[in-house]
Amino acid sequence: MSQSTYGGLDAHLIPSAFVNTKSEVVFKTLDWIISNNLPFSWFEKKRTREYGSFKGLSHNQVKHYMHLLRASVVEDIMKELTDKFGVVLDGWTHMSEHFIALFTVYVNAGERKEVLLSMTPLIKDTSLADVQGVDELQPCPETDEVVSHTAERHVHWIRKQLSKFKRSTSYITFIVADNCSVNKKMATDLKVPLLGCASHRLNLAVQDLMKGEFADLLAKVQKVMLSCNALNNAAELKKLASLKPRLLQATRWSSAFEMLVRFQKLLPSLERMPKRAKLMMPSKAMLKRMERSLPLLTKWQSVMKYLQRRDCSAANVRVIFDKVLSEWPSMESRLASEASIVHSK
Repeated sequence: MSQSTYGGLDAHLIPSAFVNTKSEVVFKTLDWIISNNLPFSWFEKKRTREYGSFKGLSHNQVKHYMHLLRASVVEDIMKELTDKFGVVLDGWTHMSEHFIALFTVYVNAGERKEVLLSMTPLIKDTSLADVQGVDELQPCPETDEVVSHTAERHVHWIRKQLSKFKRSTSYITFIVADNCSVNKKMATDLKVPLLGCASHRLNLAVQDLMKGEFADLLAKVQKVMLSCNALNNAAELKKLASLKPRLLQATRWSSAFEMLVRFQKLLPSLERMPKRAKLMMPSKAMLKRMERSLPLLTKWQSVMKYLQRRDCSAANVRVIFDKVLSEWPSMESRLASEASIVHSK
C-alpha cells in the first residue's frame, strides 16, 4: 500500500491543517513505524517510550489505528481498481523467511498503476494470526508448518485476496510471474495468459552458459574467494585492499559477474598476499580468458537491467531475445518464442 500512490498518511489521517494533539501523535507514530518498516514490538521498547513523545498512546491503540489506516487505503484501492487488470506474483527471501506478494496492474486515466494488494510468508507464523491482511496459503493455524505450494492453493489465495477488494479472479486478464510449472498450471486453471518474467528467462539462459563455458573459471575464482574469507586471510587482505571478496550465488547469474569483477579489482592485492595464505590462484591462461570474457558478461548485465525497466515492452523483449539468439543459438531452449519454458496453454 504505497504512500506515494495514495497521497501519504496525511491523506487518510489528517483532513486539514487544524488538528488536535492526539491526531498529530497518532500520525507521527504511524508514519515512524511505516516509513522505517518497524515491528509493532518496537513501540513497546523502553527506550522508544522514553525518548518518543507518545502522550499516553498505547500498543493496542497503535494497532487499532493501523487497522483503520489499512481499511482507508483498501477503500481507496477499491474505488480506483478497474474491472480488468493483470496480477503480478513476486517471491523473495529475507533472513531465511520466504514471502510471496500479490500486485495488481491496471490503467487508470491513461496512467499505468501497480498496487500491492497483499503479502504473506510461505511458512506459517501463528504470531501473525491477529494481523489483518496476513493470510497463509493454506488453513490450519495451530502449528507452524510448510504450506502447500500447489497451483490450486495459489489460486485459492489469490481469490481470497481479491475478495477483500470486491473483485474475483474473473477480472484477471493476465498473470506476470516466473516461468515455473506451478505458475503455468495456475494460469491454465484461471484461463489467462502467463507473461513469464523476461529477466528470469535470460537469467536461466546465462546460467546454462556459465555452467558450460565458464564452469572451470568460476569454480577456481570461487575457491580463491572462499579462501580469502578465512579468518587469517581476511585480515591480511584487509591490509591491502578496502574491498571484500564476493561469492557466487547459485540462483543469480549476476553474482557470477559480480564475483569476477570483484576478483579482477582485487587481483593486484591478491598477488601481494603472503605465501602462507595458500591461495590457489587461476593460471595465466584463465586470467586472460576472464579478461576477454568480462566485456561479454558486462553486456549480459546491461541487458538484464534493461529487461527490468518499466518502459520495456513485450515487443522489446522479443527483439532483444532474437538478437541474443542470433549470437548465441545455444540459448534457444530458454529464449525462443516457442521454447518449452513459455506458457502456451
